[in-house]
Amino acid sequence: MAYSDVHRAFLQAISHHGFISSKQALTILLSIYTEYHTDDTIPNEHHLVGVITSINAKIARYSQKIKLVRFEPNRTDYYVFCNLSDRSLADRLHTCYTDSEVAYFWIVLKEIACCDGQSASPFLCLNLNEHITDRPRVSKVRAEELLDEWTRAGYFFPESNGTWILGVRTVAEFGQFLRDKFEDKIDVCLLCKEAAFYGVRCRHCPETFHTRCINTYLQRLTVCPGCKEVWIVTVDGLKSEEEVPKLPRGSM
Repeated sequence: MAYSDVHRAFLQAISHHGFISSKQALTILLSIYTEYHTDDTIPNEHHLVGVITSINAKIARYSQKIKLVRFEPNRTDYYVFCNLSDRSLADRLHTCYTDSEVAYFWIVLKEIACCDGQSASPFLCLNLNEHITDRPRVSKVRAEELLDEWTRAGYFFPESNGTWILGVRTVAEFGQFLRDKFEDKIDVCLLCKEAAFYGVRCRHCPETFHTRCINTYLQRLTVCPGCKEVWIVTVDGLKSEEEVPKLPRGSM
């Protein structure tokens, strides 16, 4: 399928939303097909992947990419529109926020990424505005507005226990950045070599894996890719002796 108005409309939609679930992506594509396609084709997952592959080939020159991310906290697949340029975090955000607001975003991001369990309370995040010392502070009212905005934008994610964790857009867009900055704090999946903010940890060793990665691996082998001991942790319904959540790094 040649690059067409279908691709342009889908790119416009996902760049506007920032991130959408795979189900939402298919719904959007169906709507676009209805408007721009001349036949009665009903798009499926195969068509969706094809459209996104063609778009990525076009936008790669701008250091942009639509990434498929499995967000393990809610077990949902998302397509995320990412800016993967080598520019600093501040440079990426300056088009939307003031210097003080960018500094505040960075402080909250660092706090969550480096905390045990990589989570923080909203109260703690709100009060991090006091850590801005080299420029005017963000007011508490503005800090609350920003945290709400960044949560809705997918940068942070509210868990059922009341804490906040890194959201799907942070994982997709800033995962490598955080891994480079905080190498001693961020786990890396031994199977795909990417940052593993969420996942499952082997019962016998400190290795952490993305659920999808270890699930695929366990369809062929039954031992941990790291320590080679028999794998006994439940992964997305696969039977085993016990289920062990990911623990804070260094707790074993």
